[in-house]
Amino acid sequence: MRKKVSVDIQLINVGSSGDINTISDFPYGMALITSYLRSKGFDALMLQYKTDCEEGTKQTQLEEILENSAYLYGFQVNFENYPDIRELIKLIKEKNPDGKFVFGGPFTVSLYEQLLKNDPNLDAVVLGEGEYTTADLLGHLKEGLDSWNMVQGLARLGPDGNIIMNPHRKSIQDMNA
Repeated sequence: MRKKVSVDIQLINVGSSGDINTISDFPYGMALITSYLRSKGFDALMLQYKTDCEEGTKQTQLEEILENSAYLYGFQVNFENYPDIRELIKLIKEKNPDGKFVFGGPFTVSLYEQLLKNDPNLDAVVLGEGEYTTADLLGHLKEGLDSWNMVQGLARLGPDGNIIMNPHRKSIQDMNA
């Protein structure tokens, strides 16, 4: 029996003070995906997980993440935050072993094969713009479908250990949409 979830998706911005406190480093892509998912009726949380803060603050952030179990957890990955994301995912999996994990962002486009082959907790990588791909994937997960091969714009590891790249999704033409 699948554990009851409290939200559809958590998009978690993991980073140090620059990634979270500086407006030039604000995760606009993640914010746009959150907004789009909400407009489509999904219960989407965008949370911060600041890695270089006081332990009490970090614990409060972690509690919010762990208390809101989700079908899907999304992370924008870069070289600096990847080790912290891996540790956070281990903690989430202890609390919600059925949760699925996806990575996105510019870093993942060129390194998705290495990430998928070397990170056993990673379920897929979103290649390209994430709004439509994430909404499509969430719809499948909420319906209990494991047909990730139907979701355009994803790369994932197949049962034989080979990388499976689904067809690319067309770019969003109307950015106001």
